[in-house]
Amino acid sequence: MRGDGGGSSFRGRGPSPPPVRPDDVEAAEAAAVRILRSAAQSAAALQRGLIRHGFDDATSGRAVAAMAGRGYVNDAALAESVTRRRIRNGYGTARIAADLRGRGVDDTTITETIDAVDAAGEEERALAVAVPLWHTRGDEDARHRRGRVGAALQRRGYSFAVISSAIRRLEEETAPTSPGGGGPLVQ
Repeated sequence: MRGDGGGSSFRGRGPSPPPVRPDDVEAAEAAAVRILRSAAQSAAALQRGLIRHGFDDATSGRAVAAMAGRGYVNDAALAESVTRRRIRNGYGTARIAADLRGRGVDDTTITETIDAVDAAGEEERALAVAVPLWHTRGDEDARHRRGRVGAALQRRGYSFAVISSAIRRLEEETAPTSPGGGGPLVQ
């Protein structure tokens, strides 16, 4: 609780006071720098943040353009960073695209970034996520196992075709092999 009778705030941070003038570009730029200190933002997300702080559209747009001109806002670099991190964490392209869209990155940048960063690795990534899930409950019947693993992959943003391929490969791996037949596909 603050001593001035105001409400408490998380970590001592309360809501930012509204700007003196909604058309003050210098104040908008200062607010943009404060917003960008906490996390990288897309141009659209930064503009929304400035509008929430009370700046008008035109002033927010000028401040965002100034930040982009100084190299503080770069939607393509943000998209690449987020895409690489999501790929390392085993997410599919649909989930990555949704995350980037939620951050205000445009569809063209999303498509170009995902295509450049993840040329053909989605099926292997899905399989890497599916293997431990597949082997966790060996006593399940095949239908339940397929459903559980498929649902987990779907939540991570993999397409039906990729999910089907991963499950098919896992089923082939765990199927009994005939004498002289090949070994497992996945380890």
